[in-house]
Amino acid sequence: MRTYHAASPFGPAAANEVTLDAFHRVRQYVGQVPSPQERHQQALHAEKTALHAQSLATQSAWTNTIRAQRENKLKARATAAAEVEAARLARDAEWAELQTAEKAAACARAERMRFHETSGVRGLHAGMLVSRVMQEQAEQVKQREAQRAEQARIDATLYRAQVAQLEMAEAAQEQRTRDQRQRAVDYATARAQQAADHAARESAQQRQQRLVQTEALRDDQRACADEALSRVQRRAQQQQQLVTALTAQEAAQRDAEAAARARSATALQERQAYAAREEAFTSARRHAMGQTIRDRARLTEQAAQAAVEAQHTAADKQDGFLAAWTQPPADTLGRGALHHGPLPDSAPDAIAAAIAAATAAAARGAPAALPSSPTHGSGSMLRPINYPPPIAATVAARRAAATVDASVNQQTQAARQAVAGQQRQAEIRVELEGIAAREAEDVLAARTAAQGTMAGQAQWREACAQQLAEKERLRAALQLRDREENQGRAAAVVAADQRFLAYAADSIEATRAAGQNTFPLVRAVRLASST
Repeated sequence: MRTYHAASPFGPAAANEVTLDAFHRVRQYVGQVPSPQERHQQALHAEKTALHAQSLATQSAWTNTIRAQRENKLKARATAAAEVEAARLARDAEWAELQTAEKAAACARAERMRFHETSGVRGLHAGMLVSRVMQEQAEQVKQREAQRAEQARIDATLYRAQVAQLEMAEAAQEQRTRDQRQRAVDYATARAQQAADHAARESAQQRQQRLVQTEALRDDQRACADEALSRVQRRAQQQQQLVTALTAQEAAQRDAEAAARARSATALQERQAYAAREEAFTSARRHAMGQTIRDRARLTEQAAQAAVEAQHTAADKQDGFLAAWTQPPADTLGRGALHHGPLPDSAPDAIAAAIAAATAAAARGAPAALPSSPTHGSGSMLRPINYPPPIAATVAARRAAATVDASVNQQTQAARQAVAGQQRQAEIRVELEGIAAREAEDVLAARTAAQGTMAGQAQWREACAQQLAEKERLRAALQLRDREENQGRAAAVVAADQRFLAYAADSIEATRAAGQNTFPLVRAVRLASST
């Protein structure tokens, strides 16, 4: 009996043994009849498979199952992917077409640019540009000319409008002036007419009263005459008081103007006096500063002259001293070597002369003179070195010359400083002269301004005087006219009253002669006199 083993990694153990895998392959290819259990299992499996297929066929039509939903989602995803892919392919095709068009356009543009870069086309373009520039310039010239013409037309229109406005304003002003004059004339005419009408009404009323009133007393006539006369006198007094008040007011105004002119004249005189004082003070200060500068220059020149003279004197002394001591004395010519004995009798005189020269130079301002002879040693045991007469004289001469040179140098320095001071004083003098010139110009300008102010004040006073004269003339004319009108009115009133009183007296006498009552007539006369 064969034994079947599982597959071993080391292969079959023996030649007569078969592995399980090999056995199953053999069964599968040989078609061995299955066992009842296997057939039962196969029937169950077939049934399950049929049922499963039937279930799948049944639920394949359902749409609310998970599988159907998953399949629908997958189908939808696939459809969307297909649409996206189709859109992408369409965009790619469109992009390819665009790229192709752009490439063609670029090629055409390159061809066109290459064509435009040719000499003929460039010349043509340059000519066209020049023609366009010239055309633009011509258009600009035309536009500027048109603008100028338009501006000239606008200016002419504005000028004509302004001239018309000025003419209209002048005409309106003339018309207003004429209207004002006409209104004044009409007003005066109306006043005169009103006065004439009032006088006519009064005359008519008086005549009517004379006709009505037929009786009056002689005493009443006298009283009425006195009352009329007093009324005329009161009116004359009132007018005289008004004239007096106007005259006083005008006099006060003239006094005020005269006081103002006097104050202006006083202020102008004070300004002129102040300007004169300031000019005198400036002149005196300038003169004093110039005198001070001249004194300082004179003193500096004197000091420099003294320094030069001292320098010449010192040089003369030095030359004489050197001439005297350059030759040794006769008694010392044959001695030869130096000696340390006392100096001869002439050496002290030379040393004394050198010391005197050094002292004089120090008195003039030079440094102190050196000692008369050198010393050697240290401490307090210093002793003089006794030179022979020629050497001692030479040393003394050299020391005196050094002293004189120092003095001369100091004097030369002082002279240079004096010259520098003179130059500075000259510069200061020039500056002072410039300041004086500027001050003179300021004074002249002040005088010119004062003269201009005086001329302006004179013109103002003349204008004020003319205005006052015109006011006086107009006031005198108005007073004369008012006086004449008042006198005429007073005379007319007095004459009318006299005529009325005479008529009343006659009426009263006639009434008394007739023996009638005269009281109503007297009362009417008194009433008329009071009105």
